[in-house]
Amino acid sequence: ALSSAASDVYKRQPDGRPLMWKHRDTGTRYNHITFEKGEKYNFLGLANSDSTDYDIWTGVNEAGFAIMNTASFNLKDDDVQEMDHEGRLMRRALEICKNQQDFEHFLDTLSRPMRVEANFGIIDAYGGAAYYETNNTRYYKKDVNDPNLAPDGYLVYTNFSFEGRKDEGYGYIRYESAKKIFADIYPQGLTPRSIFQEVSHSFYHSLFRKDMKEEKNTEWQLEQDLIPRFESTASIVIQLAGMVLPSFQKMQREGESGRQKLTQY
Repeated sequence: ALSSAASDVYKRQPDGRPLMWKHRDTGTRYNHITFEKGEKYNFLGLANSDSTDYDIWTGVNEAGFAIMNTASFNLKDDDVQEMDHEGRLMRRALEICKNQQDFEHFLDTLSRPMRVEANFGIIDAYGGAAYYETNNTRYYKKDVNDPNLAPDGYLVYTNFSFEGRKDEGYGYIRYESAKKIFADIYPQGLTPRSIFQEVSHSFYHSLFRKDMKEEKNTEWQLEQDLIPRFESTASIVIQLAGMVLPSFQKMQREGESGRQKLTQY
């Protein structure tokens, strides 16, 4: 899976709306969008069509909180056997979380082991945007609003964690490909259309530095290292409307004090 979260986007996107992209790879070929009534908030989520486990693999709730994940393969540091509760965790988060602070409280109070090994990406209607590299016992927060970490206002993830074991995990070639494509389209603004057209459908291979869609590249190519591949079943952009309001934008520009004001709403 690949994903990207963007914040502070009144500087980044033509319409000033924060967004989140999820490109899902899974052996479950049939997915659908479902509307669910949650404990506190109703939500829309991506679900497996042939499953009755009620897991959600990306979604957004009526409070403007959105979440997604990419599986990580270099962050687990224990011998816990029962895993893969990521879909269950995201469903619960959509039911009870209004914003980034709620999600952090949710992770802090979740019983251990959490039975996950994933990079969870979130955005909210108050300007929050972050990734949480999460294993059974802890998480590492990567704040998209940190200009030192995300100078262009977005982060990209594939199937490894930056705080995990070096040179383990998967998706390094796809990560470099996505990073290059996002950098190429960034000057024109990150929009759902540009992400779907230029990233979700890209056949660029960063290791070979070739776009396999170009007519001159006629050799066979293993699709596992490309962004769209055989296991790709969904590509979704969630874009929030809350930050369009000028008064909200003004408060977001005020930094932490502005975000505290927004949270009061």
